[in-house]
Amino acid sequence: MPAMDERRQRLRCGGRLLLFHCVLAVIGPAKAREATSDPMFRPFNSIDRAHACDSAGSFADAAYCNMSLSIDERVEDLLARLTQEEKISLLVNAAPGIPHQALPAYEWWSEALHGVGLSPGVTFAPPTPTATSFPQVVTTSQSFNPALMQAIGAAISTEGRAFNNVGHAGNTYWAPNINVFRDPRWGRGQETPGEDPFLSGVYAASFVRGMQEGEDPRYLKTSACCKHFAAYSVENLYNGTHRHNFDARVTPQDMADTYLPAFEACVKEGRASALMCSYNAINGVPACADAELLNALARGSWGFDGYITSDCGAIADIWTRHNYTNTPEEACQVALEAGCDLDCSTFYQEHCPHALSQGLVTGADVDTALSHLFRVQFRLGMFDAEEGQIYTKYGLERLNTPEHLEFALEAARQGIVLLKNQGPVLPLPRAGLTNEQGGGRLPAAPLGADAWTSTFLRHHRRVEAPPEGPLPAGESVSLVAVVGPHANATQALLGNYRGIPPYIVSPIEGIRAYVPDALFAPGCGINSSSEQAFADAESAVSSAHVTVLILGLDVSIEDEGKDRTSLELPVPQVELAGRVLDAALGRPVVVVLVGGGAVDVDFLARDDRVAAMLFAGYPGQAGGQALAEILFGDVNPSGRLTQTFYPASFVTQADAGDMRMRPDHSDGFPGRTYRFYDGPTVFPFGHGLSYTSFEIEAIACPEEERDRPHYAGYDVVGNRGTGGREAAIYLTTARPHDSKVMSRICVRVKNTGSRAGRATLIGFLRPPYGVGSDAPRRSLRAFGSISLAAQQEAVAIVQVTEADVSLADTAGMFHRVQGEWTFEMEGLQVPVLVV
Repeated sequence: MPAMDERRQRLRCGGRLLLFHCVLAVIGPAKAREATSDPMFRPFNSIDRAHACDSAGSFADAAYCNMSLSIDERVEDLLARLTQEEKISLLVNAAPGIPHQALPAYEWWSEALHGVGLSPGVTFAPPTPTATSFPQVVTTSQSFNPALMQAIGAAISTEGRAFNNVGHAGNTYWAPNINVFRDPRWGRGQETPGEDPFLSGVYAASFVRGMQEGEDPRYLKTSACCKHFAAYSVENLYNGTHRHNFDARVTPQDMADTYLPAFEACVKEGRASALMCSYNAINGVPACADAELLNALARGSWGFDGYITSDCGAIADIWTRHNYTNTPEEACQVALEAGCDLDCSTFYQEHCPHALSQGLVTGADVDTALSHLFRVQFRLGMFDAEEGQIYTKYGLERLNTPEHLEFALEAARQGIVLLKNQGPVLPLPRAGLTNEQGGGRLPAAPLGADAWTSTFLRHHRRVEAPPEGPLPAGESVSLVAVVGPHANATQALLGNYRGIPPYIVSPIEGIRAYVPDALFAPGCGINSSSEQAFADAESAVSSAHVTVLILGLDVSIEDEGKDRTSLELPVPQVELAGRVLDAALGRPVVVVLVGGGAVDVDFLARDDRVAAMLFAGYPGQAGGQALAEILFGDVNPSGRLTQTFYPASFVTQADAGDMRMRPDHSDGFPGRTYRFYDGPTVFPFGHGLSYTSFEIEAIACPEEERDRPHYAGYDVVGNRGTGGREAAIYLTTARPHDSKVMSRICVRVKNTGSRAGRATLIGFLRPPYGVGSDAPRRSLRAFGSISLAAQQEAVAIVQVTEADVSLADTAGMFHRVQGEWTFEMEGLQVPVLVV
């Protein structure tokens, strides 16, 4: 086995790291950008960081530059210096400069979903050609690790500040996306933490705290924006219905317990400084014109004190797509009155002056909106002298740091889910090591271009086929075939809303760090095929002892503006899978799925010829390395699904535009997500296997634990115990900000296997029997993780709050429900009596 540092060197410098690493190193970032046809890889205008309050600025003595005054006083002074026309001009994402006040232009729209991302406010060009690209959110969510979620937010904000300090980004980032992944067809589900509202809320709060909090409590590190508020999960449907004109018909009950909780957690626990209202209407009212949603609920009930931006073009949609107003001026009126401060477009600039002259909009409306924007800029330190600030000192050395690269790798490790492990065949033995399953060996070969496999196998190598059936005992597994359209994936591993990473490790590169002579054949494209490509894949498989078949989706199938209509794999991939399984002649085939949304792979899950399956999601720049480490046992998988894998027939039972969550037997509607759907699944929410085994049992809570804080922190790699000493952790539970702890449940978890592993613990509460057909079947209420050595034990403590045992009624009001609830974790069931 090559040493770890040697394998890492191979991963980062060997093979074809398309565009991003070896190419960057050889031809430089400018030429690398020219080498791609992707139109998103383009330079953007820089951010002008000079402002009037610089010590040498012409307005350094103005009241709004006086740091001894309150932010409200400073904002009031700045507003008084601007004309109404100037104020309105600033209510758009590409805000112009105001020369007579020495105010620079500012682009509010920067992206940071899973790394500083391509967007109007971000420039990927020297001296900032790259930024760390973490796994897509749906993959990170499968770690169930809040500390990791927060660490990623902190790393992104650090790199964002470094970009800003050279004028290559703003300080306002429009992330995270915390809409519930209610339907697997949704093209943007990959951007979310999954289908559970509680998990989504924890992700929101954790990521936002990472983005906004840092070493200087006087300032926001960056501004995070929770989107899309609210009930947004449709891109394009049918008959001309799409996200710009979709009216989400949502019951008060579903709104209360499914569509709103993550945003409430974002505001109350994460203390987000921005929200984005969504394109869709909700029960006839466009979200960006909904005063009850924006002003009454977010600002009034939840105490939100930041700014609210529209999604891009959503203000115009109020008039042009939803036909909610008769004129564009009325659209300005309803949006400003509802509390939408910023227009991501130019609609406010074009039409609000007329609305003002017509008396539809008042000067006070404009001042209110602009004051919300200015307050956030003041909180970011944008009107303070830079000399006394910490974040303005962040230099380029903060980009792509070893710590950030390790976080990206760790998130992929923890987010990949082991779905099936028959035998078990995984982990695979490494080259040069013997195992009960054994294997053969061939000389190493370089990777070369995409056509390498077919040319090389046909003309340059003669291979004796290995025997049929299981691997011979006592030999090393050094001959591996890596096939499938994602076998050499690079950009596809990033998902959407990506940036430009310093490198991308493809699956074949990761595997070749362990097995240098691994064969490679794509077999087919994501949605295309040829007989020759199939034949090349069959040839590689027939020459190997083990095949890793890497299938799935990419942004050509699921993306912003692009929903799926089917849950099935593309036809060419289904055919490739059949041919690979036939060619393997009973030798192990490991299937890896790449993508954001669930796919019906029941035909593979049930096929005994498929020895193992993994779901990688979109694992980011280090995805190929993390996958290989799991396949070969350097990392024990611990991820768990955060979405239900439905059968393909689900799409015929649940219309993608039907926002109902609860089943309705009168029309055959099956319900959505594990909370309400009780039909057959391919893989259920929370599913995930390990290479070791864990045993759990309920115990009496230790007396010394009873008065501990509500929750304890986790480290990024999960809480670690040492030696044989018993550790104790608090699992993350619901709503610590406003809920009374009613009872505690203590669970002892023991690693009963022979290797170390990370126990990912997820606990559910099931309501009392007979509580009503509209109650959730069960709801996630606690989760966390702890790394345990072989035979080590730990105690996990769950605090049940009043919020945990409350249910929403049909009017959307929560009430505590009396009776015997049941806490469930794996096969464990603990009664929880509520009186």
